[in-house]
Amino acid sequence: MSYYHIQNIDIDKEKGTITGQFADSSVSPMTYFKSEIKGKDIHEKYSHLMYDIIVGNYHPNSSSKYYALCNAWADPPLRNFIGDCTILGVERTYDKYKNVIDALIKNKEPEIIKSEIELHYKIDYGENKDYKDLSQKVRDVSNFMQGIRNNKNLSHKDKLVIFKEFKEKIGLSNPLVKMIGMEHFTEIYLDFNITNDDYPSYKITVENTETGEIKTYKSESMNITWITDYEENEMAYKMQNYEKKFVVYEKYKEFINKNIFKEHSQNDIVKLEKLDLKDNEIRIFLDMLYEDDRSKDFKYDNKTKEIIFNHTKEVDITDEMFG
Repeated sequence: MSYYHIQNIDIDKEKGTITGQFADSSVSPMTYFKSEIKGKDIHEKYSHLMYDIIVGNYHPNSSSKYYALCNAWADPPLRNFIGDCTILGVERTYDKYKNVIDALIKNKEPEIIKSEIELHYKIDYGENKDYKDLSQKVRDVSNFMQGIRNNKNLSHKDKLVIFKEFKEKIGLSNPLVKMIGMEHFTEIYLDFNITNDDYPSYKITVENTETGEIKTYKSESMNITWITDYEENEMAYKMQNYEKKFVVYEKYKEFINKNIFKEHSQNDIVKLEKLDLKDNEIRIFLDMLYEDDRSKDFKYDNKTKEIIFNHTKEVDITDEMFG
């Protein structure tokens, strides 16, 4: 996996700029070029610089004070950094871990702080006891389904019946796990999604307990063990990612009804700040717009954080003449 070598980092707080010399690791011979970190202000730029160093996108040289942060996401002090970014966004996560990052830069012992999952979420396994019990049972069911998947003597319906019987036999109850979230009083449920070709994938259902809104996200290609075969926090972060999509989806529904069907408007401008979107939710929101056939004709200005709609609608001249 390629990354960028980075050296001669220059942070000018008065001008609000961060520059450095970069070299693509996949290009030989190594050639450095000067570039500026992009962002609306110095805080956003520095937050993203720290993120890219911590996750290994940028590799400072060994003489740099930032070298201690390179690929540090797997070390105990920052092991929840990436996951917290999915919840808080990069800037707010940097603020949370600022003292940890500063301590590592100064070669001091950092404080171990709790993740957002540990602070704000409650995980309920029901009759499945705990994470270890759940993980083992899900693996057993997955392996069992993989074993009968290619049995041509069994129909899809037969396999579903056998699947349910095996789940009951080993004591695996539904939902596999429930996670109570911090957004909109959400509850997030994990369960199997046995696809039409008998693959043991997963589905995650998110419910807004205030409004009754429910949305289910199904995977058709990823094995359910991708959710349950790692640490509990990792499972929770993956489930929370769907909560984030759900929260954006609810905002999107309200937004689309207000802004798509305006008549006789050519350049309708909507500021994203009015939608109260976190920085890590903007991309999800824009993807929803791109995928919606009703909103094809729009542009997004990344600098001003504005969506510009071009509503084109043929108007009957008699409507114009007679109102």
